[in-house]
Amino acid sequence: MLRDAPLEIQGRVYHPTSSVIKQLQVTRQTLWRWRKRGLIPPGHSLPNRRVYYTDAEVEKIWAYCRQVEQNAVINQISLFEESSINIKNDSSLSETDIYLDNNATTQTLKSVRQGMMKNLEEGFGNPSSSHSRGSKVREAVFLARKNVAELVGTEPENIIFTSGATESNNMVLRSFADPSTDHIITTAIEHSSIAKPCNYLESQGVRLSRMNVTAEGRLNVAELEQILLTEKPTLVALHWVNSETGVIQPIEEIARLCRAHKVPLLCDAAQAVGRIPIELDMVDVDFLTASAHKFHGPPGVGILATKSSQLIKSLVLGGDQESAMRPGTENVPGIVGLGIAADERNKSLVEISCEISELRDSFERKIIERLPFVKVNGDINNRVCNTSNLQFTGIDGQVLLAQFNSAGIYCSQGSACSSAIPEASPVLTAMGLSRDEANSSIRFSFSALNSKDDVIKAVERIVEKTLFVKDMTEKLGMTRAS
Repeated sequence: MLRDAPLEIQGRVYHPTSSVIKQLQVTRQTLWRWRKRGLIPPGHSLPNRRVYYTDAEVEKIWAYCRQVEQNAVINQISLFEESSINIKNDSSLSETDIYLDNNATTQTLKSVRQGMMKNLEEGFGNPSSSHSRGSKVREAVFLARKNVAELVGTEPENIIFTSGATESNNMVLRSFADPSTDHIITTAIEHSSIAKPCNYLESQGVRLSRMNVTAEGRLNVAELEQILLTEKPTLVALHWVNSETGVIQPIEEIARLCRAHKVPLLCDAAQAVGRIPIELDMVDVDFLTASAHKFHGPPGVGILATKSSQLIKSLVLGGDQESAMRPGTENVPGIVGLGIAADERNKSLVEISCEISELRDSFERKIIERLPFVKVNGDINNRVCNTSNLQFTGIDGQVLLAQFNSAGIYCSQGSACSSAIPEASPVLTAMGLSRDEANSSIRFSFSALNSKDDVIKAVERIVEKTLFVKDMTEKLGMTRAS
């Protein structure tokens, strides 16, 4: 197939970028810059990793070229001028956008934003100060601590505010860093906030054991029991809910085993808090971590909940804030926002979880009815309410993501903290999926702000784009073969 030759798919003609730049006499860099800034149509990313344009899109690009020529700045466009155009187009979600990436982050609730702004405008002060304004701020921090404690089922004095689950996980893991004594048990499917600190500790001589999981993404409890019995580890570190598949680990059983063998348990609950009921005082978890932005709170604030603070060390030295475990003046507006988000979720956790679950299940049914080759990854009987990891068999997931994005559907492949790395998901490959199967998988995650109408619209767009890419993949395959 000639590199500049157009493709005809489903009755429409698609022109490759190389053909467009020759016709319009612009550089590839210029075309790429215009696309990035939203000045011309984004085109269609196809399975051969090239971008194609329809006849109508080429006409729009040609019209923009004429506009640029009239301003005598072709190929020398002022960054300032283009940025000005971009600012005008910059906005939050439009009415046509559908956000299905809530495991990466959720939209901050209006009540949270208002509470944070009120604190910034009227409630400023240092909670460590002894005067009345300091006392008022301390009260705001305590209220937030109380709300968060209620959400995770423990006492307020067990809550330590941090910047998020990543910092909290590091705080605990770095406290078990003695190569001569420490031995950490973890799994092969952890979020990077546990996996990377564990890798670092291993490089420093700390013994590390990684447990495998079943094809459904669940930990084998019997295997853990055998390790606890024979290996005598000093810490077990794993997640409650997997960020990619939404699979729930049997934490209650794991916690009982750890307690029986007197081994502390670190549980990354970033994807669990606010989505499933948690009663920390009834579950023998020594350290539980979470982030506010996973349940409509602000980014940059989270918790470490523990009744075993004597076992951990602060990452930094300084004042006595947060029981001297997290020195430095508290992020009061963030903490206030976290407290409001926790209170909102406390009021209707079960109802919201049921509603989100209905949306997710309806979404999956409709997708699979229209696209029978699509499969669900993970244990469908042990999942958190909002997560759907779908395998679009035989189709490049990166190409699908680009197509979904162009249609206003925002979803992802893998964890947002690792998505910049173009490799197959370690979580899915650890579950036994091939690299191709993992690369064809997409995560959709819902929130309380999604609606039935979102599901209907998302399904229509996803089906349309998937069939387009599937047809294009087959067309390109036949062309190469011929």
